[in-house]
Formats: sequence, structure tokens, C-alpha cells
Amino acid sequence: MARKVYRLCSGVSVNDAQTELRAFTNHLTEKMLSVEGSRYEYETNVLMYSAKTGISILEVWISTVYLNENASSHFRPVGDTFRIYKDILKLSISSFVSFLIDYVLFCLLSQEKIGKSAVKYFLHAGMTLLCNTLILKGFVFIGLNAYLAKILTEILLFVYN
Repeated sequence: MARKVYRLCSGVSVNDAQTELRAFTNHLTEKMLSVEGSRYEYETNVLMYSAKTGISILEVWISTVYLNENASSHFRPVGDTFRIYKDILKLSISSFVSFLIDYVLFCLLSQEKIGKSAVKYFLHAGMTLLCNTLILKGFVFIGLNAYLAKILTEILLFVYN
């Protein structure tokens, strides 16, 4: 589940998001020490930091060995899972609250019935998402750096909207 959530949030695929076995080159040591968190939460934060800053991830397959049915694991299913996903959850809640405020204001300022305005709103949001994806992929396809392409895409859509 962790790798699927990571892929969804970062756009980067990894085979194991919670391996706790990471190696870094010397020039990354200081950056990795600045990443917040501990235990499993740190793993997620390192991966998110790597995706956000463009640090490439090279995976090397190793054998997984569980001694005594993994009795030595210190993973706490509820507490550690919450710590792993709390930053992602904060961002999701913040985005959802922004959506609600935007939509409520739209409904209050619109003279249309809520049902009709909802259809228009979601149609517009869907088209914006589709355009965002297509424009971004188009820029990357023609050879633009992905980070520059993202900025240009957002500026274009901001002006359009």
C-alpha cells in the first residue's frame, strides 16, 4: 500500500517504499540528515523529498529475510501508519478544504441552482485537469525540462482560468 500511495502522490514508482535500506552518495548526506521524521515516517519523507527535489532513485534487489516470523519488527500498525501518512493527509485535507471554500463561494455568488452549477464546476475542474496533463506531457515530449514544463503549464492554465 505504501508504494502505491507514494506513486500516487509523487509520480515516482518504487518497488518498496518501506525497506529502511537506503544508500546515498556523500553529497546527499547533509540533505538526508535535514529530512524530518524517524522510523517508518522517515522512509516516506526521504522518498517524498527525493521526488520533490529530483533525486533519482536506483533500486537494487536484495533478498528479504524474516527471522522468527519477523518477531523482531517494531512496526506499530496504527501509530506508524499514521506517522507515515500524516503529511500526505495534511495536504489532502488542506486541498479538500480549499475545494469546499471555492465551491461554496461559487454557489453563493452564482445565480444558478446548486445542481446545475455543480455539474459546470466539476466539468470545468475535469477539463482543467485534462488540459494540465496534456500540456505538461506535450512540453516534456518536445524536450522541455519537467520542472520548467510544470511551471509553464500552470502559468498557461492560470491565465486561461
